[in-house]
Amino acid sequence: MPSYRSFIGDRNAPGFLWEGRDDAGFNTGNTPPRLVPREFHLDLAFSHRWYESHAASGRFPARQLDWGAWAIEVSKTECLGIWDEVRETRRAENWEAIRAQIEALPDDRQYVIVVMELA
Repeated sequence: MPSYRSFIGDRNAPGFLWEGRDDAGFNTGNTPPRLVPREFHLDLAFSHRWYESHAASGRFPARQLDWGAWAIEVSKTECLGIWDEVRETRRAENWEAIRAQIEALPDDRQYVIVVMELA
């Protein structure tokens, strides 16, 4: 069974192509830099199943980024709402630390919640 890492990235980061790539580069590496959580050992703990359900809901633009990464596009407000929905399923100290990082993001930007399969 695959393992996943998930994080919030900047939708408009240099070098990241939300629209995807048609060249051989599609195979790997088309993910934005990680903004939240900042600590490498922390993770949002969203799975591919979580991505599929949010993509299927039609509430968020969603797409496959490369061979093993998928994302939904969200505003900061939407990101906070999604994080608030999972509060009861996360360790309190990790949930609070990550929520504080989301709150610190600029309001006027678009973000992506990325789910990556680990090899």
